[in-house]
Amino acid sequence: MARSKRINPLARAVAVMSAVVIVSGGATYAVLADQAKLTGNTISSISSNSAELVVNNTNDNTFHQTEQGFHFNNLDPGTFSDAKHFQLRNNGDETLDNIRVQITGEEALPSGVDGSDIVFRFRLEDGTIVQRTWAQLIAAPGQELFDDLESNETEDIRVRVRIDDSVTTDNIDISSFDFTFTGDSEV
Repeated sequence: MARSKRINPLARAVAVMSAVVIVSGGATYAVLADQAKLTGNTISSISSNSAELVVNNTNDNTFHQTEQGFHFNNLDPGTFSDAKHFQLRNNGDETLDNIRVQITGEEALPSGVDGSDIVFRFRLEDGTIVQRTWAQLIAAPGQELFDDLESNETEDIRVRVRIDDSVTTDNIDISSFDFTFTGDSEV
């Protein structure tokens, strides 16, 4: 007790107030990340208590944690692939903010193809087009795809891929990677 009396009262007050702010701030604000994964073979999702990001890659309006994914095969430089359709849905009770997309689990790119040579074009339900390169999408925490996904809301998305026309190889396959979609929710 005698030792605490030697500490400047102002310093003690600042230390106590800082501790209170840190503890109360941490207790009242938590951010939960929720994600869904679109892989070369499956689509899967991970859920938290208040948010549930799920995916559907068919038009049957049935959402699962795991579904068959997409392959982009026989791509010729300078032209976009056919569009692949999928949906993201928030089955949770909270809005998911900052819906991002990232490439994870990727294997080596085809010979002669650089990460900046591969362009993904995402077309959202409202017609907005978000275009990102492979090189941009492998960087954490991903690239923003759209602002938010309300509780029980679904977003229809189409994705196409294009190989830059400077690449001299034809019939390129891009299929051994995962799209990871992430959203944040406050609780």
